[in-house]
Amino acid sequence: MKLLFIGPIPPPVSGFSLATQCILNHLTTSFPAKKSSIYFINRSNSRSLIRILLHFLHSIKAAVTLSPDSVYLALSGNLGILTDFLLLLPHLILKKQIYIHHHSFSYLNRTSIPLKFLMPFLSKCSVHHIILCDRMKELLICRYPCSSHHQFFLLSNIAIIPLPGKPSDTSETSVKSRTISVNYSSNNPSENPLNIGLLSNLTSTKGLFTFLEIAHSFIDSPHVFHLAGPIDDSEREQSLLLINNAPNVVYHGPLYHVQKSEFLSLLNVFLFPSTYANEAEPLVIHEAMSYGCFVIANCMGCIQQITSPYLLKSMNILDFNALSIKAITNISCMQLQHINELRDTILLDFQLRRHLSMNKVDKLCELLMDTSKTHQIN
Repeated sequence: MKLLFIGPIPPPVSGFSLATQCILNHLTTSFPAKKSSIYFINRSNSRSLIRILLHFLHSIKAAVTLSPDSVYLALSGNLGILTDFLLLLPHLILKKQIYIHHHSFSYLNRTSIPLKFLMPFLSKCSVHHIILCDRMKELLICRYPCSSHHQFFLLSNIAIIPLPGKPSDTSETSVKSRTISVNYSSNNPSENPLNIGLLSNLTSTKGLFTFLEIAHSFIDSPHVFHLAGPIDDSEREQSLLLINNAPNVVYHGPLYHVQKSEFLSLLNVFLFPSTYANEAEPLVIHEAMSYGCFVIANCMGCIQQITSPYLLKSMNILDFNALSIKAITNISCMQLQHINELRDTILLDFQLRRHLSMNKVDKLCELLMDTSKTHQIN
C-alpha cells in the first residue's frame, strides 16, 4: 500500500510540527520495509505563494505517479486550511482514503468559513478524523454537522511522544540547577527546595507573565524557577526586563533534544499557565510527566480530558496562581524521601497510561499502510 503524508515537521519547532514528526517516525519505524511507499510533502514554511504552488504540483505528481491508496493530512489552522484542501483536491477527485489529523481548536472554538465550505466535499470520500479527545469530536460535529457521517479515530498525544532521552554522557551538562542567592526567611524551616519550570514559546498568552508572578510569590523561599524557550520578539524587551529582575528565576534560552531532556529531568513541578485559546493537547505536558514532574495546567482544549491524579487542572484561569502556590507549598513541605517517591509514582503513572494508548498508534499505522484493514469507530 502507498501513502501520501502531508504535514509540517521541524524546523521550525512547534507542538504541531513535533507531533507530525512523531507520527511519521512511528510509520517508518513500524513499517521499515514500506518506507519507500511513503511520499512526504513537508508543509513547514509554506506560506509563500511559490511554495504553495510547488506543494500543489507535488501533490498532483503524487496522485499521478504514486497513486497512493490513502492520504494523511495534519490539518493546519486558520487560512492554512485552504492550502491543505488544495493539496487534497487531486485525491478527493480520485476518491482516495483520507485521514485528517486535528491538532488545533482554532476551527472548533469558532466556525471556520473555509472548513464549513469544504467539509461537504469530504463526505464524497472515505474520511477518518484523527482526534486528540472526545471533545474534539463533539465540537467538530457541532460546528460541521456533515462530519457526523465520517469516521473518528481517537489518539491521544501521549501515545506518540518519544520516551525520555538518555542522560548526557558528558561530565558537563548544558542545563544545570543553579544555586541562586535569595534572602531566604521562610516561616517554614522544613520547606524543601524545588525546581519549578516552564518550557514553551515564551509569550503572555503562553503564560510567561503568570509564571513570573508565581515566582515572585516565592521570592523568600528556596525554590528556583526555570524558564526555557524562545521569547516572542514583540514582548522581548519587557520579558527580559522582568526575568532579569527576578532573582529566583533562571532563563535557559531555547532548548532542544538532549538539552530539553536535561531541563525536564531537573524539575519537580512543571507549570503550564497557557491561556492560548486554540490550545489542543500540548505534547510538553506529557513530556514533563514522562520525567516525573507534577504538572499544574489551565484547562484548555483537551487538557481537561487528560486523566492523571498528578495533573492538577485549573478550571478557571483566574485561579491558576492560587492553585499553583498552594500545590508548590504542599509539595515542598513533604519529606524529601516522599518528594522523590512522588517522582517515581508519576513516572509509573505515565508509563501505564502510555502503554494503554500505544495500541492505538499501532492501529493507526496499520490503517494508513493497509487500507484493506477495517476499524471500529470510537
